[in-house]
Amino acid sequence: MRKAKVHTDHLGINPQKHSSTDESEPLYYVGFNVPVGRITSEQMRRVADIADRYGTGDIRLTTGQNLVIPNIPESRIGALSNEPLFQELPFNPSPIMRGLVSCTGNDYCPMALIETKGYAIKVARELERRCAGRKIAPLTIHWSGCPAGCGLHQIATIGMQGCRSRVNGQVVDAAHVCVNGKAGPDPSPATDIMYDVPISRLVDALEPLVTYLPR
Repeated sequence: MRKAKVHTDHLGINPQKHSSTDESEPLYYVGFNVPVGRITSEQMRRVADIADRYGTGDIRLTTGQNLVIPNIPESRIGALSNEPLFQELPFNPSPIMRGLVSCTGNDYCPMALIETKGYAIKVARELERRCAGRKIAPLTIHWSGCPAGCGLHQIATIGMQGCRSRVNGQVVDAAHVCVNGKAGPDPSPATDIMYDVPISRLVDALEPLVTYLPR
Protein backbone atom coordinates (compact mmCIF):
# COMPACT_ATOMS: atom_id res chain seq x y z
CA MET A 1 0.00 0.00 0.00
CA ARG A 2 1.34 3.41 -0.96
CA LYS A 3 1.79 5.95 1.78
CA ALA A 4 -0.24 9.12 1.16
CA LYS A 5 1.87 12.23 0.76
CA VAL A 6 -0.72 14.68 2.08
CA HIS A 7 -3.70 14.71 4.41
CA THR A 8 -7.12 15.78 3.14
CA ASP A 9 -10.18 16.73 5.15
CA HIS A 10 -12.57 15.98 2.23
CA LEU A 11 -14.29 19.37 2.51
CA GLY A 12 -15.40 21.24 -0.59
CA ILE A 13 -16.76 20.06 -3.94
CA ASN A 14 -14.27 17.59 -5.41
CA PRO A 15 -14.12 15.06 -8.25
CA GLN A 16 -14.40 11.41 -7.32
CA LYS A 17 -11.73 8.99 -8.44
CA HIS A 18 -14.27 6.88 -10.34
CA SER A 19 -16.73 8.15 -12.91
CA SER A 20 -20.33 7.01 -13.22
CA THR A 21 -20.93 3.44 -14.35
CA ASP A 22 -21.69 4.38 -17.95
CA GLU A 23 -18.69 6.74 -18.01
CA SER A 24 -20.84 9.43 -19.62
CA GLU A 25 -20.57 11.99 -16.84
CA PRO A 26 -17.96 12.48 -14.10
CA LEU A 27 -19.09 12.23 -10.49
CA TYR A 28 -18.26 14.59 -7.63
CA TYR A 29 -18.66 14.63 -3.87
CA VAL A 30 -19.36 17.52 -1.50
CA GLY A 31 -17.85 17.56 1.97
CA PHE A 32 -19.30 20.14 4.33
CA ASN A 33 -18.49 21.46 7.76
CA VAL A 34 -20.52 20.39 10.81
CA PRO A 35 -18.86 22.38 13.62
CA VAL A 36 -17.65 19.88 16.28
CA GLY A 37 -20.15 17.37 14.87
CA ARG A 38 -23.24 19.07 16.29
CA ILE A 39 -26.19 18.92 13.90
CA THR A 40 -29.91 19.40 14.49
CA SER A 41 -32.58 16.90 13.44
CA GLU A 42 -33.94 19.44 10.94
CA GLN A 43 -30.51 19.94 9.39
CA MET A 44 -30.02 16.17 9.17
CA ARG A 45 -33.33 15.81 7.31
CA ARG A 46 -32.18 18.45 4.85
CA VAL A 47 -28.86 16.64 4.39
CA ALA A 48 -30.77 13.42 3.63
CA ASP A 49 -32.98 15.26 1.14
CA ILE A 50 -29.94 16.69 -0.67
CA ALA A 51 -28.31 13.25 -0.78
CA ASP A 52 -31.47 11.82 -2.38
CA ARG A 53 -31.97 14.64 -4.88
CA TYR A 54 -28.38 15.13 -6.03
CA GLY A 55 -26.65 11.83 -5.31
CA THR A 56 -27.58 8.24 -4.62
CA GLY A 57 -28.84 8.77 -1.07
CA ASP A 58 -25.46 7.95 0.51
CA ILE A 59 -24.08 10.06 3.37
CA ARG A 60 -20.61 9.48 4.80
CA LEU A 61 -18.93 10.63 8.00
CA THR A 62 -15.37 11.88 8.38
CA THR A 63 -12.91 11.74 11.26
CA GLY A 64 -13.11 15.54 11.35
CA GLN A 65 -16.78 15.25 12.44
CA ASN A 66 -18.03 16.47 9.05
CA LEU A 67 -20.34 14.99 6.39
CA VAL A 68 -19.81 13.91 2.78
CA ILE A 69 -22.43 13.36 0.07
CA PRO A 70 -20.92 11.35 -2.83
CA ASN A 71 -21.98 10.37 -6.35
CA ILE A 72 -23.13 13.78 -7.59
CA PRO A 73 -23.22 14.16 -11.41
CA GLU A 74 -21.18 17.06 -12.72
CA SER A 75 -24.27 18.66 -14.28
CA ARG A 76 -25.87 19.05 -10.81
CA ILE A 77 -22.96 20.82 -9.11
CA GLY A 78 -24.21 24.35 -9.87
CA ALA A 79 -27.62 23.76 -8.32
CA LEU A 80 -26.10 21.86 -5.40
CA SER A 81 -23.75 24.69 -4.46
CA ASN A 82 -26.74 27.06 -4.13
CA GLU A 83 -28.57 24.94 -1.57
CA PRO A 84 -29.47 27.11 1.49
CA LEU A 85 -28.19 24.42 3.88
CA PHE A 86 -24.63 25.29 2.93
CA GLN A 87 -25.09 28.72 4.48
CA GLU A 88 -25.39 26.91 7.82
CA LEU A 89 -23.04 23.98 7.14
CA PRO A 90 -20.60 25.42 4.59
CA PHE A 91 -18.43 23.38 2.24
CA ASN A 92 -15.88 26.24 2.26
CA PRO A 93 -15.56 27.20 5.96
CA SER A 94 -12.90 29.49 7.39
CA PRO A 95 -9.51 27.91 8.25
CA ILE A 96 -10.39 28.16 11.94
CA MET A 97 -13.71 26.32 11.69
CA ARG A 98 -12.48 23.90 9.01
CA GLY A 99 -10.24 21.89 11.33
CA LEU A 100 -12.25 22.22 14.55
CA VAL A 101 -12.82 18.91 16.40
CA SER A 102 -14.06 18.21 19.91
CA CYS A 103 -14.79 15.24 22.11
CA THR A 104 -18.24 15.01 23.70
CA GLY A 105 -17.13 16.79 26.90
CA ASN A 106 -18.89 16.51 30.24
CA ASP A 107 -22.33 16.71 28.61
CA TYR A 108 -22.19 12.95 28.12
CA CYS A 109 -18.81 11.73 29.41
CA PRO A 110 -18.14 11.25 33.15
CA MET A 111 -14.38 11.45 32.56
CA ALA A 112 -14.43 14.93 31.00
CA LEU A 113 -13.42 17.75 33.31
CA ILE A 114 -15.08 20.53 31.27
CA GLU A 115 -17.75 21.11 28.65
CA THR A 116 -15.91 21.09 25.31
CA LYS A 117 -18.14 21.45 22.25
CA GLY A 118 -19.77 24.72 23.32
CA TYR A 119 -16.42 26.21 24.35
CA ALA A 120 -14.82 25.04 21.10
CA ILE A 121 -17.40 26.80 18.94
CA LYS A 122 -17.44 29.95 21.10
CA VAL A 123 -13.63 30.29 21.02
CA ALA A 124 -13.48 29.54 17.28
CA ARG A 125 -16.12 32.15 16.44
CA GLU A 126 -14.27 34.80 18.43
CA LEU A 127 -10.98 33.85 16.74
CA GLU A 128 -12.74 34.16 13.37
CA ARG A 129 -13.91 37.65 14.32
CA ARG A 130 -10.50 38.80 15.54
CA CYS A 131 -8.60 37.28 12.62
CA ALA A 132 -10.96 38.45 9.88
CA GLY A 133 -8.98 39.74 6.91
CA ARG A 134 -5.73 38.08 8.01
CA LYS A 135 -4.11 35.30 6.04
CA ILE A 136 -4.27 32.09 8.07
CA ALA A 137 -2.51 28.90 7.01
CA PRO A 138 -4.48 25.63 7.16
CA LEU A 139 -4.64 24.32 10.71
CA THR A 140 -6.51 21.98 13.02
CA ILE A 141 -7.85 22.88 16.47
CA HIS A 142 -8.82 19.91 18.64
CA TRP A 143 -10.39 19.77 22.10
CA SER A 144 -10.27 16.91 24.61
CA GLY A 145 -12.10 17.12 27.91
CA CYS A 146 -9.53 15.09 29.86
CA PRO A 147 -6.15 13.32 29.49
CA ALA A 148 -7.82 10.37 27.71
CA GLY A 149 -7.56 12.52 24.58
CA CYS A 150 -10.70 11.44 22.70
CA GLY A 151 -10.61 14.75 20.82
CA LEU A 152 -7.14 13.81 19.53
CA HIS A 153 -5.63 17.06 20.79
CA GLN A 154 -2.12 15.59 20.61
CA ILE A 155 -2.22 15.40 16.79
CA ALA A 156 -3.59 18.90 16.13
CA THR A 157 -1.92 22.13 15.10
CA ILE A 158 -3.38 23.53 18.31
CA GLY A 159 -4.68 21.14 20.95
CA MET A 160 -6.63 21.82 24.14
CA GLN A 161 -6.87 19.40 27.06
CA GLY A 162 -9.59 20.35 29.50
CA CYS A 163 -8.69 20.89 33.15
CA ARG A 164 -9.78 22.86 36.21
CA SER A 165 -7.76 25.75 37.55
CA ARG A 166 -7.94 28.15 40.48
CA VAL A 167 -8.26 31.89 39.77
CA ASN A 168 -8.59 34.38 42.64
CA GLY A 169 -9.64 31.58 44.95
CA GLN A 170 -12.29 30.16 42.61
CA VAL A 171 -12.08 26.95 40.58
CA VAL A 172 -12.80 27.59 36.91
CA ASP A 173 -12.81 25.68 33.63
CA ALA A 174 -9.42 25.83 31.92
CA ALA A 175 -7.25 24.06 29.35
CA HIS A 176 -3.69 22.99 28.74
CA VAL A 177 -2.50 24.04 25.27
CA CYS A 178 -0.19 22.08 22.98
CA VAL A 179 0.94 22.79 19.40
CA ASN A 180 2.29 21.26 16.20
CA GLY A 181 0.99 17.74 16.53
CA LYS A 182 0.12 15.82 13.37
CA ALA A 183 -1.02 12.43 12.14
CA GLY A 184 -0.66 10.88 8.71
CA PRO A 185 2.70 11.00 6.93
CA ASP A 186 5.56 11.64 9.40
CA PRO A 187 3.33 11.85 12.50
CA SER A 188 4.51 13.59 15.66
CA PRO A 189 2.85 14.35 19.02
CA ALA A 190 2.13 17.95 19.96
CA THR A 191 4.36 19.94 22.30
CA ASP A 192 2.87 21.37 25.51
CA ILE A 193 3.35 25.14 25.71
CA MET A 194 0.77 26.45 28.22
CA TYR A 195 -0.93 25.01 31.26
CA ASP A 196 -4.11 25.88 33.20
CA VAL A 197 -5.27 28.66 30.86
CA PRO A 198 -8.76 29.76 32.01
CA ILE A 199 -11.32 29.44 29.22
CA SER A 200 -12.14 33.13 29.66
CA ARG A 201 -8.55 33.97 28.63
CA LEU A 202 -8.10 31.32 25.98
CA VAL A 203 -8.87 33.48 22.94
CA ASP A 204 -6.15 35.94 23.96
CA ALA A 205 -3.70 33.05 24.28
CA LEU A 206 -4.64 31.41 20.97
CA GLU A 207 -4.89 34.46 18.72
CA PRO A 208 -1.13 34.81 18.10
CA LEU A 209 -0.83 31.05 17.59
CA VAL A 210 -3.57 30.97 14.97
CA THR A 211 -2.00 33.86 13.10
CA TYR A 212 1.72 33.09 13.31
CA LEU A 213 2.23 29.43 14.19
CA PRO A 214 4.40 27.84 11.46
CA ARG A 215 2.95 24.83 9.64
